Amino acid sequence: MNKIKEILRANDLRPTKQRVLIGDYLFDGIDKHVTAESLFKKLSNEKRGVSLATVYNTLHEFCKKELLNKITIDTETNALDIHVSEEELESRRKQWSKPEPNYKTGALAKYATLVGSAANGAITSANP
Repeated sequence: MNKIKEILRANDLRPTKQRVLIGDYLFDGIDKHVTAESLFKKLSNEKRGVSLATVYNTLHEFCKKELLNKITIDTETNALDIHVSEEELESRRKQWSKPEPNYKTGALAKYATLVGSAANGAITSANP
């Protein structure tokens, strides 16, 4: 929890009990997608004593400090908006590199070699 307190202080956020609890879950090194409601339910199931309003407010503060990225999905218009500046997206593109696959042999490795991009329909080809 000291790491979370350091992150909060470094971003000019007071490390309240609630922020530390929420931060401990969100910044555990595992990427995750949460809504305020799903996070509230998770913390409620663990009897953490954090209100839904506190979860909303904390997520909002974390987004303002760029500790989290806010994503909006509109199912009516089939739109996905990532609330990140173009400069930040460009910086991330430059830093990104294709990860090594966890598989080297077997059916999944064969599939990965043969399949095309999902953008093109993920069509398999005998000539990769």
